Amino acid sequence: MCTGGFLQIRYSTVESFNSTYFNNSAYDGGLVFISSRSSVTFYHDRFQMNMALGNGALVYGEGFGVLSLRNVQIDASNSMSATHSTLVFLIEGFFTVQSAFFGNPLNTTRSTTLDLKHLVFHMNDTDFTNFYGNDVGAIVRVLEGVETSISDCSFRNNEADKFGGALAFSKSENVTITNCQFYDNRAISGGAIYAQESSVVVENCVFERNQAFLGG
Repeated sequence: MCTGGFLQIRYSTVESFNSTYFNNSAYDGGLVFISSRSSVTFYHDRFQMNMALGNGALVYGEGFGVLSLRNVQIDASNSMSATHSTLVFLIEGFFTVQSAFFGNPLNTTRSTTLDLKHLVFHMNDTDFTNFYGNDVGAIVRVLEGVETSISDCSFRNNEADKFGGALAFSKSENVTITNCQFYDNRAISGGAIYAQESSVVVENCVFERNQAFLGG
């Protein structure tokens, strides 16, 4: 078990349509390991029971070109079954998510869903329900982000052990959050959103019944 249970991609472009990815595993990138300016796009695909012992139960990417998730369905209660693994772990690239559904009906995940560093990240029309992060940012954790745009998304009943019940940003520039809904998210600090040394603009969003146990 090494990297990319289904696919390891370097200096290439891959597109996937209407496929189901089930029970793939690796140390990093349970499904896909992407690097070397490569690009991968998933359209109308479904993901279940993919696992990584290290990071990226679904995708691990470093120094890649573009990763796109479009109209996908991810059953995270299965695909994040590794003890410490994030679902998507990315460093240095361009990441887009559009019209996706991330569901965790059994509330069994214990780590950040999207763990991102040094990225341009755009996400819209995407729903996240019932996730639990064992550290910072149950849904999205952005460290030293170059540009982040999140629009028309909903975050419901998510919880982080420490900071950012839904979203967390650290040392990140150009963060915009527009037309999003945050319901019943919880954390020690920053029940819905946590920001440290970051530039964040929130516009036309709804926040209801979010809770911080100490502050924010």
